Amino acid sequence: MNDQAQRDQALDISQSFIVQAPAGSGKTELLTQRYLKLLSTCSEPEKM
Repeated sequence: MNDQAQRDQALDISQSFIVQAPAGSGKTELLTQRYLKLLSTCSEPEKM
């Protein structure tokens, strides 16, 4: 599985995942994108 496919899979909010990658590979950016995606699907984000 290539890098982009793995990133796309990690952004699927219906599944859990573990992020393992070296420093500077974009882990924080990926988790931020996932969090924002979760917030956009929630009708009351303050209860998240």
